[in-house]
Amino acid sequence: MSEAMQLEKFVDDQTLRNEYIEKTEILNKVKALSLLPDGENMTIRQAAEYYEVSIETIRKTIQRNRQELSEDGIKTLYSKDLKEYKLTLGHSVPELDRVPTAMILNRRCLLRLGMLLRDSEVAQTVREYLLKVEDTLTDSQKVEILGGWSDEELLLVEEMIQKEKAKGSTKKVAIEAVSKILKRKENNINQKYYQITKKHGSVHNYLVEKNVIHLGRIENAEQVENSPETDIVLDVPQTLAGQLESILGDMRSSIGHISQINELKLEIAELKNQLKLKDVIIEGKDAQVNNKSKVNSKLKKEKSELEHKLNFITQIINSSKVVDKSQTESAESKKYLLKNGVVETK
Repeated sequence: MSEAMQLEKFVDDQTLRNEYIEKTEILNKVKALSLLPDGENMTIRQAAEYYEVSIETIRKTIQRNRQELSEDGIKTLYSKDLKEYKLTLGHSVPELDRVPTAMILNRRCLLRLGMLLRDSEVAQTVREYLLKVEDTLTDSQKVEILGGWSDEELLLVEEMIQKEKAKGSTKKVAIEAVSKILKRKENNINQKYYQITKKHGSVHNYLVEKNVIHLGRIENAEQVENSPETDIVLDVPQTLAGQLESILGDMRSSIGHISQINELKLEIAELKNQLKLKDVIIEGKDAQVNNKSKVNSKLKKEKSELEHKLNFITQIINSSKVVDKSQTESAESKKYLLKNGVVETK
C-alpha cells in the first residue's frame, strides 16, 4: 500500500485511528499547541486555528464522529459545569466568559481530528508524522510494545476475523472476542494486525508464507483420520465455538445497548441546550414586554396631561367668546342720532 493510500486510510478506518490515538506527543512536533490555562484542553476555536480550517468544519467533523470523540473525552459544558470549570483555570478566559455553553477538547480529541480532516494541510502533516513514528521503531521496540506472538495466536485472529466477516459482522467484533480469549488488549491486537497487513497484505498471506495454515490443516486431518477418539476431538472445537458464539452474542447486545444509551445522552444534552436557549429568549422577551409596559404607562400619563391642558384651553376660549358676545350686544343696543351734522349716541 502506497503512503498516500495509507494516509487516506486514517480518514476511513476507525480501527487504524484507535491504534495511533495514544501518540499525542507528535502534535507539538507538527505545530505549537495553543491550550487553555489548564494546559490540557482547548476550545473549538483553538482546534480550528491549529488545523487552519473554519470553526464550522471542526463542528461538522465532531458531529459526524461524536461517538469516537466522546470516548476520547470531548465535553460540552453547560451553565453550572462551565462556571465550575472556569474556576479551575485560575484566571478569566474571555472566550469562555462570552458563551452560555462551551465544547472542550483534549489532546486525544485534537489528534483524532487530525486523522479525520481530509482538506487540512496540518492534518495531513499529522498523519505523515504518525506513519514516520511507526516506521522508525526497531523490531525490538515493536516486540516490546506488542509482545511476542505465536503463529497459533495469529491463526486464531485470522480465523475469528474470517468467521465474523462470513456472518456479516466487523473486524472489530472479532478482535474484541480474540482479546478475551488471548487476554491481550484490543489495541495490541489491532497494532499487530495492522503491521502484518501492511507488510504482507493480510494475516492470511503471512500465515500461508510461513506454511502455518497448510501444516496446521494437514496435521489436524491426520489426527482426525488416525485417532480413535475422533468424536472427542471434534467436540472440543464445537464447544469452543458455542462458547465464542455466546460471548459474541452478549457483546453485540451490550454494544447495541451502549450505542443506544450514548445516542440518548447526546439527545438529552441537545435538548438541555435548546431549553437553556429558550430560557434566554424568554428572558429577553420578558424584558421587552416590561420595557413596553413602561413606555405605555409613560404615554398614558402624557396623554392625560395633554387632555387636561386641552380642556383648560377650551374653557378659556369659550369664556372669551361669552365676553365678546356681551360686548357686541351692548354695542348694538346703543342708539345713534344725527345732530347738527354730528353722530351722537343716545
